[in-house]
Amino acid sequence: MMNSRERVLKTINHQDADRPPMDLGGAASSLNDVAYFNLKKYLKISGDIEPFRQGTTSNYYDERILDRLNIDLRRIIAKRSSRYPVFHEDGSFTNEWGIKYIKQGEYYETRESPLADADESQIKNYAWPKAADIFDTNDLYKEAKRMYSQTEYALVARMPCWGLVDMAFQLRGMERFMLDMITNPSLARCLIENILEVEIDIYSLILEQIGEFVHIVETCDDLGSQKNLLFSERCFREIVKPGRTALNTEIKKKAPQAKIFMHSCGAITRIIPDLIETGIDILNPIQPNAAGMDPEVLKKNFGDQLCFHGCIDTQIAFRGSVTDTEDEVKKKINILYKEGGYIVAPANHIMSDVPVENIVALYQTVENYNIRRKK
Repeated sequence: MMNSRERVLKTINHQDADRPPMDLGGAASSLNDVAYFNLKKYLKISGDIEPFRQGTTSNYYDERILDRLNIDLRRIIAKRSSRYPVFHEDGSFTNEWGIKYIKQGEYYETRESPLADADESQIKNYAWPKAADIFDTNDLYKEAKRMYSQTEYALVARMPCWGLVDMAFQLRGMERFMLDMITNPSLARCLIENILEVEIDIYSLILEQIGEFVHIVETCDDLGSQKNLLFSERCFREIVKPGRTALNTEIKKKAPQAKIFMHSCGAITRIIPDLIETGIDILNPIQPNAAGMDPEVLKKNFGDQLCFHGCIDTQIAFRGSVTDTEDEVKKKINILYKEGGYIVAPANHIMSDVPVENIVALYQTVENYNIRRKK
C-alpha cells in the first residue's frame, strides 16, 4: 500500500496509484466556517485552533479533521502579519491592498474599490503592498523542512493571494474592469501588470523559503460564470494570459519540481488550451454543472496534459443524501481516474447546508471503492 506522498506523486504524474488521492482544505475545496464547526462536532474533536486568516468565510485549517478523513495532502501556509486586515467600527475591514469589505450573510463583499476612478498614472503610483509587510516567513523554512522529512504527505504551498483578474475586479470594480478590457485595454493591461508585480513578490518571498519542499503550488483566477467565460477569449489572451504566464514562470524558477495548480470556477473549456500554455499542471475545480465542463470530454481532450482536481458536485449531489454523494464520487472516479490524473475533492468550498454525513461519506467512498469496478 502506498503512502500519501507516493500516491499523490504517482497521480499528478499520470500514473496509476492504489487509489485516487483525496484533498480538503485548499484554494477552493475548504470548509466554510460553519461547516467546519459542524464537522468538528460530528467527529467529536474537542479543543479550538487559531484561524490561519481573517476576513473570509473559510478561515480554519484543522489537521485533526484531515487526519480523521485520511486526506493525502497538507498545506504549508505562510503566517500573515497582524497589521492586516484593519477592522472598522461598522464591521467592515480593509486589507493590505487597500480594498474595503463588508460581510453580507455568509459572504464578504467589496464595499470600496480604491482604483475605481484611477487613470494609468494613478495606478502606477498607487501604494502597492509589499510581500514582506503581509507575511511573516521567519519559521516557514523550518516548518516546511520538518513536514517534508517527518511526514508522508504531499506538500502544497497554499495560495497566498487571489489571482490577477480577481484582484483587478476588487481593486477596480468588476463591471468597470470588464469595460476597460474593451474600451481602455491599455489601462487594463497596466492594472494587471502592477498586480502581477505584487504577486510575483509574494510567491517569491514564500517559495524562497519552501520551494524545495513542495510538490504543488496553488494559484487561482475565476474566469468563468455558470454558462460562459466572464469575458472574451481575445481579452484573456491579450490582457490576462501574458501575466499568468509570467507568474507561472517565476513559480517554476523557485520550485522547479512542483506542479502548478490553478483554480477557476465556471465554464472555461474554451481557454483550457491557453491555460495549459501558461504552464499549469493541475486544474481545479472542474465545476460539473457549468456549461461545457463535462468531465468525460475534458478527460478525453486534456487528460494527457492536466491532472484534474475537485469535480465532486457541491451544487446538487453533495446537498442530497449519502447515497447521492456516494454515487457521485464513484461516477467521477470512473470517468477521471484513468492513468492517474485525478485528485478527489469537492468542486468548491463546502458550505453550511451540506450535511456532515455527506462530507464523511465522500472520503469513505474513495477509500472503500474499487476503482476497477465500473458502475
